[in-house]
Amino acid sequence: MISLKKILDKLCAVKSPSGYEGAMVEVISEIATDAGLECTRDELGNLLVHRKGVGKRCLLDAHMDTTGVMATYIDENGYVRFDALGGLSATDIQNVEVEFLNGTRGRISYEEKCEVEKRKISSLYIDIGAKETGEARKFVLPGDAAV
Repeated sequence: MISLKKILDKLCAVKSPSGYEGAMVEVISEIATDAGLECTRDELGNLLVHRKGVGKRCLLDAHMDTTGVMATYIDENGYVRFDALGGLSATDIQNVEVEFLNGTRGRISYEEKCEVEKRKISSLYIDIGAKETGEARKFVLPGDAAV
């Protein structure tokens, strides 16, 4: 049987921003099936894991997604502009490293002219090291998600 630490390591390594939980479903299903549990999906996309038996019942539930960002457009400087997937605060995510689901990495930065207390998600961008729009589009496109 796999150790709890290995299970948690495996789960924490999955990139599953809101709306992109498919990879997490696969990992949980694999872990549960290996443990002899029955896995099914309902019409809303929920993963149901069931341990057959008799006696008292216990329900455990959890989110399979995490907060993230989604690219909305690439500006002329090659910066990826984005919107939040989930409840994110502009002050909490500035200078944070992100990774797009395709593996592209970048760092969230902000427009210097914007005062700290007035920063919003719209004043932030992701720097992926591109110099202009065309170069950035080789790595990230509008609609791409990152965590």
